[in-house]
Amino acid sequence: MINYAQENRIPLLNICTPKVDTNFFFVLLEKIGEIIIAHYPYLETECRQVLSALPLNASDREVFVDKVLFKPGANLLALLQNDVSPEIFGFLITHTVKPLMKQSGKITSPGI
Repeated sequence: MINYAQENRIPLLNICTPKVDTNFFFVLLEKIGEIIIAHYPYLETECRQVLSALPLNASDREVFVDKVLFKPGANLLALLQNDVSPEIFGFLITHTVKPLMKQSGKITSPGI
């Protein structure tokens, strides 16, 4: 199946969709935010604005995680409660998603 996907230029995420717990994603997102603030204190205000603009209810959070991970090009800023700096938002999301995708790439499914 992986060979077929590679030969046909089908993203492996479309075939081997990783499962990411929504609550874990948001805990990780907040922890990454705190790390960014610790290392780049001049970004604290904007970073906290992003964190406070994240969706609050469970269904909105599930939609958010789905779009972050599996819908490239989705307008994620439209899912936030307030306007935020797109650059800081992107910085935070990138640093949250990267380790998840890296770890997901290390996990192999026995059915493949």
